Amino acid sequence: MKFFRFVDDYRIAEINVPVIPGIMPVINAAQIRRMVTMCGASFPVRFQKIIHKYEDNKEALFDAGMSYALSQIIDLLVSDIDGIHLYTMNNPLVARKICEGIRHII
Repeated sequence: MKFFRFVDDYRIAEINVPVIPGIMPVINAAQIRRMVTMCGASFPVRFQKIIHKYEDNKEALFDAGMSYALSQIIDLLVSDIDGIHLYTMNNPLVARKICEGIRHII
């Protein structure tokens, strides 16, 4: 994950400020494509496969996007990061699913 390389680099540089990763579960293919176009972000191959496979199935994309986001959150939590910023896009179902998915591990 690029975030971990970034953390390693800033620790080597002896920068002592928290760096908080942001996680936004992808539950809408059109929304994420628009965001990628606007900011020029890149996405891992696994993420791209999820979008491609489930973009026409709203329920499947929701489940796969939540699963992908939860796996990222777990990777971050076990790596002792300083915190996580969740982008739920004002969707209470997304927030609830994340809380349910990590309630026993935090």
